[in-house]
Amino acid sequence: MSSKDYEISKQKSSRIFVTIDQEKEQLLAYAKKLMREPKFEILVWTEEAKKKVLHYFERILDDPCVKYVAWHLRKPKHKSVLYHSIDVALIGISYAVANKHDEATCLLYGKGGFIHDNGKRFIPVDIINKPEKLNDEEFSVMRLHAPFGYDDLSGAGFEDDVAIACTSEHHPTYPHISGDVSELGKLVAVFDSFGALTEYRPYPRYFKKLIVEGSFKPNEALEVLVEDMKEGKLDAKIVQRFVSIGEISRYIH
Repeated sequence: MSSKDYEISKQKSSRIFVTIDQEKEQLLAYAKKLMREPKFEILVWTEEAKKKVLHYFERILDDPCVKYVAWHLRKPKHKSVLYHSIDVALIGISYAVANKHDEATCLLYGKGGFIHDNGKRFIPVDIINKPEKLNDEEFSVMRLHAPFGYDDLSGAGFEDDVAIACTSEHHPTYPHISGDVSELGKLVAVFDSFGALTEYRPYPRYFKKLIVEGSFKPNEALEVLVEDMKEGKLDAKIVQRFVSIGEISRYIH
């Protein structure tokens, strides 16, 4: 890269960071709203724990890679992806806090959750926001978001960041996965699934004899995670730990 190209790149990065710093309060406000949803009642059980989750979420917003992804997802057409990214970040941090992990791990899980769907901004909006189930052709296009997200972050200079592996690995059964999946990739796969199940969708979803309109209830979503685990879609050890946290919550509330 020439000195001129470097200066242009540096100026662009500065604009990205200033823009996201200005919108940080909006992201935090949405995170606080999300934390009041029932799904988080089964992951974090005290007000102190919830404050800790929000504190770590605020911290990851200062991370350069998170800022880069947030800046690109800020456009109205990517709103649903941005909101999902915030949700999955909070789920990841909540899981880490519930397991009494150290600060670095809490931040890593939150960061992985936030950036995991970076590649969806390269997928046609009419597929991302389709108000019904995708057909086979559309789903084959949707699956490209995983390798696209990794390639974008790697090409943007984040290739040495361990967190970006989850952009490629958070769907362990996708055909582009040819080797072992990292622990963070396996974790974010579970966080992502739980978030997607408990978020609103405009089309009905089916589980056994259950027809779900809108979103799964938290305990229903845990059942789906277990079934996906049995089918080899999700890591057994992580799902079992995730579900055990939810089951413990029944005795606390």
